[in-house]
Amino acid sequence: MADPSKVLLAALVLAGVAGCGRDPGLVVLRATYGASCGQAPGNVTLAVAEVCDGLAACDLPIAPAVLTDPAEGCEKDFEVVWACRTGSPGARRVYLPAQATLGAHAQLACD
Repeated sequence: MADPSKVLLAALVLAGVAGCGRDPGLVVLRATYGASCGQAPGNVTLAVAEVCDGLAACDLPIAPAVLTDPAEGCEKDFEVVWACRTGSPGARRVYLPAQATLGAHAQLACD
């Protein structure tokens, strides 16, 4: 598994690069599923990035088809932090509390 700090650094570099042949859109910096159950920050960053990176908007279902269950029997929260290659600078965040995750959708978007 990739070192989360290196993944974050790579994403930050990409977020600052507009016009270098990359599609405009979002870059997932960190995605965590189950911090409320003791899971490590960034444990699903790569899975979420595979679905959402490069898109202007991403409707991400919190479902087993997208994310594996890191802690069966525990109500998991979900958080994604992302940046946009174009538009308003700065990181954006969506947080879904533990009771609301299964079957929910996280909405990520760039202006």
